[in-house]
Amino acid sequence: KVLAQTPGVVVKTGVKDVLGRPAVEISQWDAASANLTEVFESPATGATLQAVYISHPTTVSGQKEYSYGSDVYQSITRSNAIPPNPYH
Repeated sequence: KVLAQTPGVVVKTGVKDVLGRPAVEISQWDAASANLTEVFESPATGATLQAVYISHPTTVSGQKEYSYGSDVYQSITRSNAIPPNPYH
């Protein structure tokens, strides 16, 4: 709720990340650097599912090109047992 009221931040519910998981998208456009950041979070846990970064355009041969990056996060599980050696 706080982020949705923050100037320059857009919150979208009912979206999905790149893997198709239900998500809440939180994005911010930084006009000073012309960078867009999007974070997709699990609506159930608040865990980060994906982060997308799009940087300001540069002009190459008369065409605008953007730098794009995306990080996808998988769930992590724990175990008290040491797994079998996969190298045997």
